[in-house]
Amino acid sequence: MRVSKVVLLALCAALLLSSAALAEDTVKIGLLVPLTGPAAADGASALASVQIALDQVNADGGVLGKQVELIYYDDRADTKDAVALAHKLIEQDKIVAFVAGSYSLPTRSVAPIFQEEEIPLVAAYAIHPDVTRAGDYCFRNGFLGFVEGKAAGYASHKLLGAKRVALLTSDNDFGTTLVTGFKMYKDKYAPEMEIVSEQTYPMSETDYKPYLSKIKEINPDVIFASGYYFQTGPMLRQARELYQREVERESERMNERVNELRRKLESAAEDVRPALQKQLDEWTARAESARQTLERLKGASDEAWREMRKGVDNALQEYQEALEQPAPDAPPTTAPGK
Repeated sequence: MRVSKVVLLALCAALLLSSAALAEDTVKIGLLVPLTGPAAADGASALASVQIALDQVNADGGVLGKQVELIYYDDRADTKDAVALAHKLIEQDKIVAFVAGSYSLPTRSVAPIFQEEEIPLVAAYAIHPDVTRAGDYCFRNGFLGFVEGKAAGYASHKLLGAKRVALLTSDNDFGTTLVTGFKMYKDKYAPEMEIVSEQTYPMSETDYKPYLSKIKEINPDVIFASGYYFQTGPMLRQARELYQREVERESERMNERVNELRRKLESAAEDVRPALQKQLDEWTARAESARQTLERLKGASDEAWREMRKGVDNALQEYQEALEQPAPDAPPTTAPGK
């Protein structure tokens, strides 16, 4: 909230040189936000923040002795809508400053328009560098996407210790800018960190399971998924669903392996070969332990499952090798006709 107030005051300071502002009864500020469509939650947050800041500014006496008036429209995070509405704010509503409360693509599309009209623009959260490259009248309240992407690279490398990373990227300004920053960090500070998979998905995507299934086969240490909340939320839910199904399948497989081990142990109960009798108690205990561990491992981590699988597989391998050893007192086998 404090940041939004500072943004408004910074915009209003530019009005001191504006004769148009002095001629109006109020100081008019424009705002474009996505209030419908998939980005609506972000737009609602931006609008609420500006309105709160506006109330504070007006309660303190406004600007130039006048109240600040907010004129806003829903751009649906759409470039064509944003451009048309930008012209409406300038030509019809006669605003003298503008807050860009939308995503990077529509914001950088309207930035040259406000630059040409010499109307100050402040981007609330658009992260693409082209927004401020439009000119001296365009400003940003927040980090560049490159900075956020580099921070994700640092977190993957230093905090999570990742050696193998999969990239899952939203195919728009936000996603591609973040992943570019991630690669910039990797190339400079973590060249040993390997990018083992790169996939992009469209803004309209709702089914992430094909992407996640490919990543699971590669088994990276970290997945860097750059996307919006309405993308990464369902993505995480679908990842959990995939994992749960994998756990259930693995549980069935492990139960079959354990039961196989127990059947072999039972069939060997009367076997007099010393190699089997000597380890019979140990194998029986291991089979029971495996069964109990399966119950404890419901919902456990992949690492726990790998250890469990290794233990059971080793037990079966040892048993198979023991079965293949000839009995000490057995006569040599003679092939027919020899």
